Amino acid sequence: MKLIENGLTNAALEALVRMQGMEIDTHRDPRVLNALLQEKWVKEKEGVFRAQLGGRFSTEEEMALLRQLGADAIPIDFNVEYNGTLLLGATLKAVTRRMWFMNVEECRTDFRLQVPQPLYFLGSRRPLDSKQEMPEHVPAILEEVGTQFVKQWLEDRDADDWPQHETAVMNRVQHWLGIRRWERVCILTPNVVKSDGGTRPANTAETVREWLKVATPGRYLIVSSQPFCENQKMAVERAVKEAGKEGYTLDVCGPAAPPLPLSRWLDNFAKQLWEEVQLL
Repeated sequence: MKLIENGLTNAALEALVRMQGMEIDTHRDPRVLNALLQEKWVKEKEGVFRAQLGGRFSTEEEMALLRQLGADAIPIDFNVEYNGTLLLGATLKAVTRRMWFMNVEECRTDFRLQVPQPLYFLGSRRPLDSKQEMPEHVPAILEEVGTQFVKQWLEDRDADDWPQHETAVMNRVQHWLGIRRWERVCILTPNVVKSDGGTRPANTAETVREWLKVATPGRYLIVSSQPFCENQKMAVERAVKEAGKEGYTLDVCGPAAPPLPLSRWLDNFAKQLWEEVQLL
């Protein structure tokens, strides 16, 4: 769901802003609102990942607006011919949800359908979060997503062979879901050196630049999760443009949004609005 319509900010977004007790003018200038939200709503800073943002969950009134802003699933259009699929790196829960979504979409109408191949895993070396990506968290993740892992995950747990970083999780979840028909290409982007000499995990733009080294121009499908689909599609498009590449067309799909703390919604909308403002 776009947050800027005909040069004006989405009315549902403005209503959500006012619901948070923020006073804004009524001329719906996206640049003005963007400046405000960058200051007030962006919570994800260096060293803090979006998935770590907590706080209260949305009220029913807030959820009504969030649904207008893109909480529903975006299905895969199997009638479109793609050159491949980009699975963006994320937490264990998000990766499980995205792969489960792709597997369900394949079987939704015809078991012969297949996610566009090859399937590029765009991950980083982000260390796993000990508070939400360990073996003890798996049962709750599976219950929330509504799927099951094959017994391999138990064998990995008992052998103390747990994945250590984001890309390793992406590889392992495919096996744990028992999906063997995908042609996988892992784009493992190294950590980035910071100005102070330390390192940090690669972000979306940096993983996309690595992907561009092996992907030929064409049309590609991005798999993300709502409410982040549109934002991440634009982030990938911006990364391609900044790399000086042409001939890449990108679509996005993804499962409906799970229950999320309100702070994660607000952080995402602020980032998406920033992306859209850059195109004005």
